[in-house]
Amino acid sequence: MLKKLVDLVTAKLSRALPVWEASDVTVVSAEAAAHHYTLPGNIESMAKEVADHYRKMVNTAPKSIAALHLYTVAHAHVSWHGAVFNNLRLFKPEMSPDTDGFFRNSFLLNQWLRPKRIRRYEQAALVYDIWSAQNYYHWLVESLPRLLVLRKYYPTVGLLIPDPAPSFIKATASLLGFENFIPVKKNEIAQVSSLIIPEKRPYLEMALKDTSRQYEFSLIRVRDELMRQFNKPSGLPHRRIYVSRAKQSVRRVSNEAAVEQVLSKYKFETVFFEDLSFQQQVELMGETAVLVGLHGANLTNLMFLQAGAKVVELINLDSEKYLFYFFLASYFNISYYAAPCRSATGDVNNQVDVVVNSEELESVIVAALSGQSVTGFA
Repeated sequence: MLKKLVDLVTAKLSRALPVWEASDVTVVSAEAAAHHYTLPGNIESMAKEVADHYRKMVNTAPKSIAALHLYTVAHAHVSWHGAVFNNLRLFKPEMSPDTDGFFRNSFLLNQWLRPKRIRRYEQAALVYDIWSAQNYYHWLVESLPRLLVLRKYYPTVGLLIPDPAPSFIKATASLLGFENFIPVKKNEIAQVSSLIIPEKRPYLEMALKDTSRQYEFSLIRVRDELMRQFNKPSGLPHRRIYVSRAKQSVRRVSNEAAVEQVLSKYKFETVFFEDLSFQQQVELMGETAVLVGLHGANLTNLMFLQAGAKVVELINLDSEKYLFYFFLASYFNISYYAAPCRSATGDVNNQVDVVVNSEELESVIVAALSGQSVTGFA
């Protein structure tokens, strides 16, 4: 009861306060034109509601990239999750619209409630949030381009990272030239006198590109720099890879044996990215001609496929139908196909296990291999 009362009072005070402005804002790139999107290769054969969803998302996607900013925030407190707060206010430009609710109410009292757990720094930089602190997709797609901005303007700055952190965070940051890490533990708060924050782009804007003006801080630049660090593929991509989520705790293929039986007919290998280092994953993608996988962060690796490769996403029709990987494939000019599946439990959310229709999957695989549209499942 007391916590609810504290939350209520804190929330009202937080909303009543003026918006927290950065102490300095630098424009690091101008507005640029939008990327042209390519619809899925099997768009004509999809169920109407699914095809309409893809078309709607493309039609309503941003048509231009706004100017990119670099913020300097004075007297900031930073949590393990990457939330930036001070005096009951969150720094809104850093927060995704759907995440600031995690950090309201009594969370904002942490700068006073945990004085012994506060570590103080004169200057540091932040490029992650609650999603990219743990998730491969959000780190690579949303955080790594921000490192390119930091590298140009603050190449030696200390970089705040969550502790513990997934291995891919230090691995990729190091490859882009960062070694000065400042760990923030789950029970600590970093208090930074001058916090440097490159602006975060929503994922739809990250799917845009203008190679003449935005390349310097683009995801294409990230991909190219990372791939240069590893062995180049010898010859044309030839492997057909199915990336399994069987070792994950959520969002798995419940009838995976049937799926693998279909895929084996077309010489697909099953791999678990959890068993591979970041370098091994990148090098495997360089050899891959067709990548198949269930919606999830594993599919982020499609950004390391060579030109002419294809990706088939198993997408749950009973979920919110997020199109992160469709936009990512379009951004990198990778041919994209969608194979529909359904919730295995009847629950409608993005975390449930799924059942794949083997007949539909095989039709999509055949279409992807031939480069033609699928027919018969509208």
